[in-house]
Amino acid sequence: MIPMRPIKMEIEYSPHFRKQFEKASQKVKKAFYGRLNQFIKNPFQPMLRNHKLTGKLSKYRSINITGDRSEEHT
Repeated sequence: MIPMRPIKMEIEYSPHFRKQFEKASQKVKKAFYGRLNQFIKNPFQPMLRNHKLTGKLSKYRSINITGDRSEEHT
């Protein structure tokens, strides 16, 4: 069996995210911390909908926090 190496990961928050997070409700903040813990345990857990970003942000990834999907609101 090949030993697994730990994944090195760095989590960055954009200035825009930080401002929005400060304004967020306690419900959203609680959801964020719950999903962050899930992300740390397993970054590719399906419920997180971990996905690559595009364009200038293509070297980054994003996860779903509240379960809202833009397709459901159009």
